[in-house]
Amino acid sequence: MTKQFAVYGSYAYRMQIGSNGALALGLQGGFINHQEDLSEVITTEENDNEFLFNTPKVTLPNVGYGMYYNTEKFYAGLSIPRMLKNKVAGDGSKAVTNQMNFKTWHYYFMTGYVFPISESVKLKPSLMVKAVQGAPLIADITINALLKDVFWLGIAYRTEDSFAGLAAFQVTPQLRIGYSFDYTTTELNNYSNGTHEITLGYDFSFNKKKVVTPRYF
Repeated sequence: MTKQFAVYGSYAYRMQIGSNGALALGLQGGFINHQEDLSEVITTEENDNEFLFNTPKVTLPNVGYGMYYNTEKFYAGLSIPRMLKNKVAGDGSKAVTNQMNFKTWHYYFMTGYVFPISESVKLKPSLMVKAVQGAPLIADITINALLKDVFWLGIAYRTEDSFAGLAAFQVTPQLRIGYSFDYTTTELNNYSNGTHEITLGYDFSFNKKKVVTPRYF
């Protein structure tokens, strides 16, 4: 069992680009308090020396970077959530090595666009790609339809992994309730019939004139 407690802070600088576009540049930094609770692991060998004691608690610092551009109907972003490679000593000590190694960086790219089909129907395809050196690309492809600016209905596909169906209802200009069902296409489907997820979103606004509905992104 792994126990982690994380604290991160983020800062973003936003600038106007053109007549209706905006570019945001962001940084984040913080730490994770990490411990391996090995004594809770159930082993086939009684009193296995490798699992008798827990590892010491260590602090793993990290930093991240991101950029995001959007207009009223388009967005694109790129982020690197963790730029430091944390390595914990395997001798039971609290020694931690932190290296800036771009070969271990996970890159996330996302983009999407809203197509107005009619006055009551809008179509929003979106894409998120995850890349890391030495591993295949992973892409999340989603298509959502917005009906009368209050009801979202869509499907999603993660390459070589799963399909999902989703729906959401804009209860008020600030409150949205959603549901999704995920079905894996991997060998895990021998042990799982899928996962259900319910989401609740609320947009806080201290100036009601700035509440935008619907929120496309």
